[in-house]
Amino acid sequence: QNQFNVLKIAVEFEKFTASHIPRPPVLVEGLLHQGSKMLISGGSKARKTWALLDLGISVHTGSLFLGLKTTQTNVLFINLELQAAFTRERCIAINGAKGLADVKGMDMWNLRGYSCDIAKLRKQLMAGIRQGNYGLIIIDPIYKVYGRRDENSVSDVAEIMHELEIIINETGAAVVF
Repeated sequence: QNQFNVLKIAVEFEKFTASHIPRPPVLVEGLLHQGSKMLISGGSKARKTWALLDLGISVHTGSLFLGLKTTQTNVLFINLELQAAFTRERCIAINGAKGLADVKGMDMWNLRGYSCDIAKLRKQLMAGIRQGNYGLIIIDPIYKVYGRRDENSVSDVAEIMHELEIIINETGAAVVF
């Protein structure tokens, strides 16, 4: 869903500012729009996975996330690290804390042990991702899809971001990692 005409990237300023370009749907008020990327970062054991699970459940149910309004959409959570049993326990705890009885339709892909290069993973999962009509895709943790890339290399990180942009462009979803 790329809005850019590759053959004519330059647009005259007056035409550009006079044109109507709709804003993408808001997923988390003041924080995240569909079609965007977002990074949640912190030190080891900083509860990043808890935050990502809460984000996914909140957006999927349209409930508050960290006190911010969310817009309900389909969510895919790609778990590359935790054993499924521990992810399940965390989901149940978050549902209980939020007072949610049911979170039907949110998809969890528990892929612990299947970590690989993001390009390979994207190609393998893309058909399933397209079928889910997701507005939000969460990948946790991102380092599991680095492959042989170095997180301190600008060009290596740029390659990872490019792969995430392909997912965004092909699905229209926001990607959070």
